[in-house]
Amino acid sequence: MKKVISLVFALILLVCLGVPAFAFYAESWEELVEFLDELENGDEYYIEIAANAYGDVYPKKTTAEIDADNVNLKFGGVEEIWDQSDNGVDGAIFEINGEGVTLDFNGIQMQSNGNPAIVVDGDRCTIKNATFYHCINKGGKGGGIRITDNDPYCRIEYCSFNGCEAKYGGGVYIDADDATIWNCTFKDCKSEEEGPDVYDNNGKSTVDTCSTNNSEWVNPFADVKEVLKCTFGPNSIAS
Repeated sequence: MKKVISLVFALILLVCLGVPAFAFYAESWEELVEFLDELENGDEYYIEIAANAYGDVYPKKTTAEIDADNVNLKFGGVEEIWDQSDNGVDGAIFEINGEGVTLDFNGIQMQSNGNPAIVVDGDRCTIKNATFYHCINKGGKGGGIRITDNDPYCRIEYCSFNGCEAKYGGGVYIDADDATIWNCTFKDCKSEEEGPDVYDNNGKSTVDTCSTNNSEWVNPFADVKEVLKCTFGPNSIAS
C-alpha cells in the first residue's frame, strides 16, 4: 500500500511550491521502485528519497520503471542518484514506459555507468531540472538520456549534461519523432562516433535555446532537424 504523508502543513507547503499535493517518503531505493511500480494513471506525487550522510542514494542494479500514464512526479530529499556498479543498473536508473509522464528532478544529479541514466519508451513525456554528471555509456546510445520509440513528442528542459559520453549522443540519443530539448546546457560531453551532445537518429527533433562548450563545427547536435538560438563554445573535442 502506498504511504501518503498527509500532514496539513506539508500539503500547504507543497501547494505553495507548485508541486503535487500528495507526498511519499521512500526509505530506500527498493521502496521507491516498488512505489513507482504501483502508480495508477493520473497520479501526482512529491517523492522524497532517503539519502545517506553524503546526500547520495545507490540504485543497486534495480531500474525504477514508470508504466502508468499521465503521472506527474517531483523528486526531492536526495542530492545525487549514483549507479556505482561496473556494468550499470539493469537497463537504466529510470525507465519511462507510460504516456504523458512528467518527471521534475528538482536539481538532483544522476551518475550512471554502462547505460543511460534515463530511458524513455513512452509518448508525450517531460523530463526537467535534472543534472546528468559523468553518465558513461561507452559503445552504446545515449549517456544521459535515450529516447526510443516515442511518437509523438518528448520534451527535455532545464537539464544539464556534464562530462557524459556514449558512442552516439553523449548527452542525449533520440530515436523518436518530435522530441524537443529546450534550455539545457552541455559541458565536456563526448561521443565515439557522432553527436557529443545530442544525436538524432530520425532527424526530426529540435534543440532550442541550449548552450554547449563544443564548437559548432564539431556538430555537437548531430542530425537534428532544427537548432535554434543556441550558443557554442571553443571546445575542439572531435565527435
